[in-house]
Amino acid sequence: MKTKKKKTILKTAFIGTFNEIRKSPQKAASNIGLQAISDLSFLIALSLALWFFFNKIVMEKFQSLIIIMTEVLEGIARHGPEFDLLQHSADVNALISSIFSLLAWLAITVFLAHSLFQGISWLIAARYSSKRLNFKNYMLRFAGASAFWFSFSLIILSLAARPLINSQAFASETNNTLFIILFLIAAMSVIMYFSIISYTLIQKNKTLISIRKSFQIGIKQPYFLFALLLFLAGFIAINLALIFASLASLFLMIILGILLILPYIAIARIIFLQISDEIQKQF
Repeated sequence: MKTKKKKTILKTAFIGTFNEIRKSPQKAASNIGLQAISDLSFLIALSLALWFFFNKIVMEKFQSLIIIMTEVLEGIARHGPEFDLLQHSADVNALISSIFSLLAWLAITVFLAHSLFQGISWLIAARYSSKRLNFKNYMLRFAGASAFWFSFSLIILSLAARPLINSQAFASETNNTLFIILFLIAAMSVIMYFSIISYTLIQKNKTLISIRKSFQIGIKQPYFLFALLLFLAGFIAINLALIFASLASLFLMIILGILLILPYIAIARIIFLQISDEIQKQF
């Protein structure tokens, strides 16, 4: 019975979405196009932020840190125990503090860009079937849900980063590092899974209720899991096609990536929202 109901929900969501696209191709093209523009804007903002902070952190701060550490090693080699480490220690601590400050600003910048552009993308997708959505309320709910998932992600990242940056971790077996990386991938995948579910719920529920329901639906009713696995399979297939396209031309790969991946993600959002509606109707 549960398998039949699962198939019914997924079938209704998928077939219903494609029937709507077939009946109103102009409406669908407009909605998908607007989502794609918002997603592309997010990718541009993210790329600029990463480029800026990478230059600031790696090109400036780390280079300065390497120079100081080189001076320290040379000083110890020349003067031995008499070499004064206090001044250099203060410089190193200041640089490390500056690096962490820049990383914090990077996290805030990524969060704001995600809340703005991805919030708009999800709002556009939600308006495909439900026009009566208040922009301000929706964006605040999306930002609230994003803040929760971002905080959760930062906690996971900090837990994973501690053993990796520990000097003893590098000297230990490679299996330990591999385990940490696999744990990090698994944890971030789980966060992404529940976050997507919560984003489909905020149009009808407040932020905290959406987050709570995302756990209930994600664990007890794994319709989204099947849908996400199908989405992931299609995403991998598109990327494999892009890899082959890159053999002919890098420019061709970029153009095809924009024309294929962004609309694919936009349609997936609409389907996820349809699945969410079907679940909320039946449960």
